[in-house]
Amino acid sequence: MEIEEGEDRKTALRELTHADASYTVEPPIVEDFDSPHLGSGLRVLRYYQDEDSNEVHVGLRYAWRYEKSTEVADVLIILADPDAGRILRSLDDVDEFARTIRISPDEEPGTWNSS
Repeated sequence: MEIEEGEDRKTALRELTHADASYTVEPPIVEDFDSPHLGSGLRVLRYYQDEDSNEVHVGLRYAWRYEKSTEVADVLIILADPDAGRILRSLDDVDEFARTIRISPDEEPGTWNSS
């Protein structure tokens, strides 16, 4: 998936998290998700059918748009598993982990670039 340069924050986060995916078994659960380091983002939980095995898998994605000065970085965490219970049981721990993610505070503006 490629996010277009200049795409607005809301659209980019929805695309990164597959918040509007049509391939899901049921509508994705889309929630705002705040991080003390990255700000406001999205968390999306969705169930989808694997094309190869026909098993229903669960996908969990978190996304933020980090902006500093004139630089922008989209930050994404992706988890997927055919065992929905595994993801759901670990949700609090994954949320806690997600809130620890940060762009290195030692970096000066202009030192990191998109690839």
